[in-house]
Amino acid sequence: MKEINFRIIELPTHQILISKDFDEEEEKELLIITFFIDNVKVTQKMGYNDKAKRDEVFEKVTDEQAQKTLNNVLKLFN
Repeated sequence: MKEINFRIIELPTHQILISKDFDEEEEKELLIITFFIDNVKVTQKMGYNDKAKRDEVFEKVTDEQAQKTLNNVLKLFN
């Protein structure tokens, strides 16, 4: 079975990219949420000490959680 490292959540107004990564300097597993607002790339990185925990969170991110993250950032642009 192939490992899934990226997900795209389709919201009514935006696409949210969720990806797995690794920070070699801090030796942390990363979960990265990326989207664009008015041609500005917004990236949120969350670090985990444990790859299994990062992967668990990756699988559990819902459309509703992605929408809440987007809404919080949109408040800064208004």
